[in-house]
Amino acid sequence: MQYDRQMVNLLLEIKRSLPADQQAMIKLQDKDLPKWIAGIHQTTDDSVVRLMAEAFLERAGGRWAKLIKPKDESAAMKTVKDLFSRDSIKNLIAGKKAAEKGKSVKMYRGQTAEG
Repeated sequence: MQYDRQMVNLLLEIKRSLPADQQAMIKLQDKDLPKWIAGIHQTTDDSVVRLMAEAFLERAGGRWAKLIKPKDESAAMKTVKDLFSRDSIKNLIAGKKAAEKGKSVKMYRGQTAEG
């Protein structure tokens, strides 16, 4: 399977969001990587990781996209397009980290602002 740049970026973001023991299992040369990502999609409670896994499998196409079946196709495609924006991924992660710390997230012109 060949990976494009967006798929590699999504994979790296998914890898960063996982525990250390699971991070070691993600390797690009693994033939069953999309199947493993589908398993993460089904088992995780983290909505950001779930969306990134959906986007990865949609980009993989064909039989891999069938492993996940979104309820609303149009909403799923909008989510995929939003996820490919690097700033939106950073904003989602920053918002998640701020929520874990108990701080409110301040937004300025579509970007998270610390303060």
